[in-house]
Amino acid sequence: MSTILFIKIRAKFCAFVQGFFYFCVRKIHYVLLICTSMTCFVCGNKKYKEVNYNNHLNKKSLKAIAKGLLPLFEKFIPRSMNNIKKLALGRRYFHGTIRVCEICGHGYLVNPPNSCILTKYYKEAYWFHRSDIKQTDFAKNINFLSDYRAKQQIEILKKFCDISKIKKILEIGAGPANASLLLRHLTADSNINLFVYEPGAQWESYYGANNIVKIADYFPSETSIKFDYIHTSHWLEHTNNLDKTILEISNLLNTGAKVFVEVPNEEFYYWDLQIEDTPHLQFFTVKSLVMAFEKHGFNCLTSANYGISYLDRKNGQTPNEDNGNLSPNGFWIRALFEKK
Repeated sequence: MSTILFIKIRAKFCAFVQGFFYFCVRKIHYVLLICTSMTCFVCGNKKYKEVNYNNHLNKKSLKAIAKGLLPLFEKFIPRSMNNIKKLALGRRYFHGTIRVCEICGHGYLVNPPNSCILTKYYKEAYWFHRSDIKQTDFAKNINFLSDYRAKQQIEILKKFCDISKIKKILEIGAGPANASLLLRHLTADSNINLFVYEPGAQWESYYGANNIVKIADYFPSETSIKFDYIHTSHWLEHTNNLDKTILEISNLLNTGAKVFVEVPNEEFYYWDLQIEDTPHLQFFTVKSLVMAFEKHGFNCLTSANYGISYLDRKNGQTPNEDNGNLSPNGFWIRALFEKK
């Protein structure tokens, strides 16, 4: 019996060593690939600067040191202290260097977490503590009528599109899918088909009550459906492979279909502020967002900055319906693209 046990233990140990070896080889290969690839994957430029993730100004203050030590104590932080626990998880999974193009301004995390770690992070940092969200107002199908951001986003679409011709809508990273529900409400067409990608399990019954079809937790996945409109709001900056993601979006659109994108605006002055980057992997400027879509066969119908500035936000101002409009220093980018 002891001999059999020894053989099993040895086999498991050998498998572990082999798996660890291949893991290290893949990591080293990935790092070498990144380090030797000095061109911006949006515009092809070779000039860039590097910024520390979550520590743009490279501060060595006690506060910065304390934040860096948080992952060591994450297991002991209670769920009731959600913001601190979320910060600790972010510091564990997101770190390193952001490479920022000096021409188009696009930035990306050089050594990002893989898809398994990203899924683990969002489950632990977001969906665990949000699983008990009460859906009373949502279930009554009224919340989208008071969502000022959804209203402002759809107003942009209406300027460039006859919304009555939209029949199939996809919202990625949808949450309550307020933009999609508002669009269906404005067209007064109950036959419009709404589809979503959304990992939050607490929305399942809500989607059923509002006639929304969930395709899968995460984008992309296998689907043969073609859409007239895709809506994304503060989702694209969380994706690992920007080119692949935009190509997948294009594959789901009919010719002439529209895609709306809202992302944080990380214009050049963003890097002069001490701002938390977690959990972003892509960092956009208006120029880089437009270039990223145009190189995959999209026309840009509009793109601009909206809302308050990062400095206003840092000084305690909160975004609302009155200050969410066009602004040269706004910390949101809103853009609408059309597939050629």
